[in-house]
Amino acid sequence: SKSGIRPRRLSRERGDQQLGLEAPESPFLIEASEPDYDAQMVNEAARWRASPLTLLSGFSCTGRPSAADNPAFRGVDMGDCRVVTGCTFCGGSPPPAIHGRGVDSLSLVARQLRAALATGRGPDGRDRGHYDLLDLGLFTRADEVFALAEELGLPPATFYFSPRIDDVLAAAASLEALLPRVAAAGHRMRMLVMGLENFSPSELERFNKGITPAQVDELSSLAADWGRRYPGVFQLLQEDDEEVEWGFILWTPWTTLADVRANVEAARARRFAREGWWLVSALLVLRATPLSSLARHDGDLLAPTYGDPAIAHALSWALEDVHASQPWRFRDARAADVFALIARAFAARKGGAHADCFAG
Repeated sequence: SKSGIRPRRLSRERGDQQLGLEAPESPFLIEASEPDYDAQMVNEAARWRASPLTLLSGFSCTGRPSAADNPAFRGVDMGDCRVVTGCTFCGGSPPPAIHGRGVDSLSLVARQLRAALATGRGPDGRDRGHYDLLDLGLFTRADEVFALAEELGLPPATFYFSPRIDDVLAAAASLEALLPRVAAAGHRMRMLVMGLENFSPSELERFNKGITPAQVDELSSLAADWGRRYPGVFQLLQEDDEEVEWGFILWTPWTTLADVRANVEAARARRFAREGWWLVSALLVLRATPLSSLARHDGDLLAPTYGDPAIAHALSWALEDVHASQPWRFRDARAADVFALIARAFAARKGGAHADCFAG
């Protein structure tokens, strides 16, 4: 698996054992498992890809704020939603716990890193020195993460974090103090996933994001400054020599031409990629989310199938799970027409299978 977690095998000393596995004392798999990263990269593509190891611990989101307090959801029945906190398009924020409350997430990461060093190294090893820490709590403890790397004698590595924009701004002073230490050790910090989602105030309100364009600009300025002073050490959402691609959702059932205009103007001012994926980024309406409740409340925005296959195709470009979503249609016919044109022009520009999708 991507995480490398395997069930820990125990001896057959009790009569209730099944298949050589003893029932764990903890209900959490991560606490009753022994990490093992002995998979081998058997072809050049796998070795080149060098996919990060996902280090499991903690929570990937704090789940703030609540859609119940958002004026855009006033009068909306959200009784079927698993949660109503955090971004309204998300399937669960905060997500379910993956370990007990009394377990220190850093200790879990330490166990996984030790196992990676012991079982995953070598020319064809699974551990390529790239580690994905989805745990937001460990981003706020980044100094302890890099102290752990030093303690373990970890060779120069890349650590991927996925905080919110305001989380990075809140931690700016501590990151400023940490970066020289990261640079001296030869490590790198990359912000892997970070959504600003949209520049339209009405769309942002529906997303319940709680992030402002001013915060986006402040973070961009900080990242540029850190990038100049510590080249290659701190990177914001991009690989080497690539343009920044924020998490973005341009097209939704509620999008109007005014929303599109506001986004294009804001994106141009911030030097977004001229032919970036953000141009065709479409909303994935997951079931049992506040946004699916809002779409149902606002009329016939949900549909049995996507009326325009370009919506589903755009979602597939972003590797979204289209089958887990609810198809939707545009409320504004003019916005639907503009999206149809842009999506097809984008596919033709990309060529290959993308263009073939709309052939004929």
